[in-house]
Amino acid sequence: MSSEYTRFGVIGRLALFTLLIVAASFLVFLCEWGYAVISLLAILISGWNLLYYMQSTHRKLHFFFEAVKSEDGSLHFPENVSDKNLRGLHENLNRINQLITEIRIRQAHSERFFLEFMKRSASGLIAIDDQGFVEIVNDAALKLTGLPNLTHMDRLKQHNPVLYKLMEGLKPGQGESIKIPDGKELKQVAVQVAVIRFSEKKYRIFSLYDIKAELEENELETWQKLIRIMTHEIMNSIAPITSLSQTLSGFYVKKGETVKAGELQQKEIDNTVQGLNVIGERAEGLRSFVDNYRKLTRVPQPEFKPINMDHWLESIRLLFKSQEKAEQVQLEVVNTHPSKEFPGDEKLLTHVILNLLNNATEALEGTANKHIRITAETGKSGSLRLKVRDNGKGFNEEERDKIFLPFYTTREQGSGIGLSLSRQIMRLHKGSISASSVKGEWAEFVLDF
Repeated sequence: MSSEYTRFGVIGRLALFTLLIVAASFLVFLCEWGYAVISLLAILISGWNLLYYMQSTHRKLHFFFEAVKSEDGSLHFPENVSDKNLRGLHENLNRINQLITEIRIRQAHSERFFLEFMKRSASGLIAIDDQGFVEIVNDAALKLTGLPNLTHMDRLKQHNPVLYKLMEGLKPGQGESIKIPDGKELKQVAVQVAVIRFSEKKYRIFSLYDIKAELEENELETWQKLIRIMTHEIMNSIAPITSLSQTLSGFYVKKGETVKAGELQQKEIDNTVQGLNVIGERAEGLRSFVDNYRKLTRVPQPEFKPINMDHWLESIRLLFKSQEKAEQVQLEVVNTHPSKEFPGDEKLLTHVILNLLNNATEALEGTANKHIRITAETGKSGSLRLKVRDNGKGFNEEERDKIFLPFYTTREQGSGIGLSLSRQIMRLHKGSISASSVKGEWAEFVLDF
């Protein structure tokens, strides 16, 4: 609308200026010099008015854009002028300026809300640019780092080099935990990082939060589950031993007196031998249970070396070859990960994969076309991800929450420590193991490094 008002104002003045020139030329042609002089003066006045009008519009636009550039919302053009064209221009400029001011106010409120939200967040938040300068840091982050203020990562490097090294070594999407002393207490702090680009600059956003309470709660819950399972296993062995010992004692003690050898019957002797065998079996079961518990508590520390992906997968295929043939299972190995090598302890990781293959083989009992697939691919954060999938009987949601618990098993001859050991080994490799399934169709275990 303002451009139309301006155009009409210019066109009107330009038409008048042109008309005056034609009139002056005609008067000169008729030798009407007096009127010609008057026409010339009218031409000068009209030309000056046209020039002033155009410059006035330009000045107003210049003032407007300068006000926008300097974020000055106080600029206001008078709207009660007599010139309708100029009044329309002023109204539009004022309306645009008001809209820009309202947008700035909303933006300022949003920024203030965001900063207040970050400041009062229970999680520590730190935003760092490419040069290591801290753009944003909230009170929770300062409390966790133990610093009164933080403007550059070099300050954190001097104060807490361990935390600094951990943060600098994290890749986008990764997370780590670290123990940080806080007076007489020791905090367990989880650190995660994400990368964003804003205003042509790249920032790393670190989140830090104390997970000590969560770990303690999870640890207590795990111990309670473990104690229930251990109690169940031990009572299953002790109860028959106690019952048998009382029964056998009844063969040899009558009315408080020991039975003489000549008074024993052959049936009682046979029952005694049978009962002692059962006691021996239960004792062996307890010994095996204790040995399995010792295995859980004595997982060796991994020796990290470069593992050739293709060679390692081929060695697993060869180790499983005899079982594959005996159980009539088809093993498929697919490697789409771009890296030829990855760091890890080959013996421990081989133990994990073979344990998953053994579990999958047992889950395939009764399945017509037995199939297991091992897939090596790229995970969400660009790291290695291994999948072991079978088309067996699977498990339900309730079992998924328990299968990684020590001594939990759904098999009669199972020890219940295979998956627990596998989880420990993956944690020692700074990775994780998870499971998913559709009951009666398939089961899949995922190893993320």
